[in-house]
Amino acid sequence: MSKNGTENGFLYVFDNNRQRSVPDDIKSAHEPINLNTSADSQVSWAARFTLTNDANKKGVRLMAPTNPAQESVLIQGDSCWSIHEYAPGRMLLAAKSCILNLKDWQILHIHEAIGYKATFEKMGFFLTLPGFNLEKFPFAVVRGRANIHILNVSNGYMRPLFRCKATSIYGQ
Repeated sequence: MSKNGTENGFLYVFDNNRQRSVPDDIKSAHEPINLNTSADSQVSWAARFTLTNDANKKGVRLMAPTNPAQESVLIQGDSCWSIHEYAPGRMLLAAKSCILNLKDWQILHIHEAIGYKATFEKMGFFLTLPGFNLEKFPFAVVRGRANIHILNVSNGYMRPLFRCKATSIYGQ
């Protein structure tokens, strides 16, 4: 945290199927990525945010997007659950049916869920493997509903590593 009480650069996902809805001005400012996996009414917005201390209320933090026009992505047709920045400007975003691999908020790869009961619904826990390096060892693990997958973030290769049931519906 900086001296003025600002915490910069955390990522957050808003989804209109939960209590946190996508602001109308964001919907109108972005061309959405349409995943066409479910009803058109599902809209998710992932962005980089800052937290600042409220000058008027001690202990209150205010959340605001850093630059919503350039540091966010709008997804239409699927619910998004979590986001992980594995390298500067490189992110994995978990939707119900796939993982989006983003570079500077643009899609590099769409990783489809494959394998036994494969889905990322309400999951998408990401972890880069020890020794992670974007050029030499670009591997991460991704938690799905019934599998743990290995993912090569450079070339898009993703396969189930082993089958196991999730221990928690809403996170790890």
